[in-house]
Amino acid sequence: MTSTRVREWLGWTIALSICLVSFGTVVRVAVHSAQVGLTNAQLELEEGVRLFNQNEHAKAAEFLTRALAKNLGKSDRSRAREYLVLSYLSLERAADSLEMLILLFAEDEKYAPVAGMQQDIRNLFDQARTSAQELSAVKRRVTDLEAENAKLIATNDARAKELAALVEAKTKVEQQLKNANEQIPITQRSAFGQATALAALAQRRNLTALLGIVWTPIPAGTFEMGCSATDKDCLDNERPNAQVTLEAFQLMSTEVTIGMFSQFAKVPNGRKLNPALDVRKVEHPVTHVTYEDATAFCGWLHARLPTEAEWEYAARARSTTKYFWGDKWEGYRANQGGSSEEVGQPAHRNGFNLHDMLGSVWEWTSSLHYDYPYKVGSGREDDAAKGARVVRGGGWDSDRKLVRVSSRRSGVPPYTPPESTGFRCALSAQAVSGGF
Repeated sequence: MTSTRVREWLGWTIALSICLVSFGTVVRVAVHSAQVGLTNAQLELEEGVRLFNQNEHAKAAEFLTRALAKNLGKSDRSRAREYLVLSYLSLERAADSLEMLILLFAEDEKYAPVAGMQQDIRNLFDQARTSAQELSAVKRRVTDLEAENAKLIATNDARAKELAALVEAKTKVEQQLKNANEQIPITQRSAFGQATALAALAQRRNLTALLGIVWTPIPAGTFEMGCSATDKDCLDNERPNAQVTLEAFQLMSTEVTIGMFSQFAKVPNGRKLNPALDVRKVEHPVTHVTYEDATAFCGWLHARLPTEAEWEYAARARSTTKYFWGDKWEGYRANQGGSSEEVGQPAHRNGFNLHDMLGSVWEWTSSLHYDYPYKVGSGREDDAAKGARVVRGGGWDSDRKLVRVSSRRSGVPPYTPPESTGFRCALSAQAVSGGF
């Protein structure tokens, strides 16, 4: 090979190497740019959330809008839209808030239960906007007249009367708007809060129909909680008694069945059935459930466990005797001393139309194990507190002396799945607005 050819070959080799290095650099720069863009989008999202929490809603909206224009993941995009809905509401940009809420419904599966209610939500926005505009116009007129009236009050009785009439009209419109809001069966009044509550209500209605649940209204009232005066079998943990007043609530008419819990086991994050249970006995009460299992199922229904006071009040059904039917044992009125049976048998129904409040299975309550007398507000209903919970009612395998309305089995750890312990769920009065 001549020297000239060698130089040409080396020249081409060096040129090709430079091209390959340059191409690799371009690729790395492009990849790095995409990564930086994604990081910037997340940073702008977090800055928007921070500004919203500091009530700087206009700046928050700017950052959130910029974040949405970039490459955000699905969950981050939903989060950005949620905060943008609330930012627009705070800035009184109802139309923008509504459009963003509709986009949120379309993209995020958790809002699927209310996605079909878009027109109802639009109507709600239109009504709220109309009322707000009327109120704003009256307020502006009142403010204008108040400024003028400060100068003319001494000489212009007519203006003073007009001002008084407009103040009265303003108060009337404000009351009308308040009444309209109170008629909406939703606990939160922002558009985002309404959507969340509507979703919860829709899911509970769907699950109630799917599982065949019957919710029984329990009226408000006052009762004496603890050992009945005629009961000779009371234990020390049932004394001293206390007068307890409760608001109205609702309770499942039967205990949760194996069939109901089997449906819960199929959903994401659902709890699995204990292998000891016979899944063919779909109408038998579910057992071998922990306190966490019971609260998770009730949470799925957007419900809760009853408190110990609610349980005893419902079991007594206004009675003051040892059993809800009297002081003499009647074996056909409760499942005791045999084996598990199907729920909902007419003979086991009390005066509130609740089945198996005595016998069948022990039932979890939300109450911590505290000594009597029972005191509302004593901390025993703290859901977040750690400690043993109380179960009530006795089970089919219990001694007859434990199958009484005041009997309480104390100190059951929340992670323990007792063999003959089940549960039923409750609803507070505000949670059932709108009915079933």
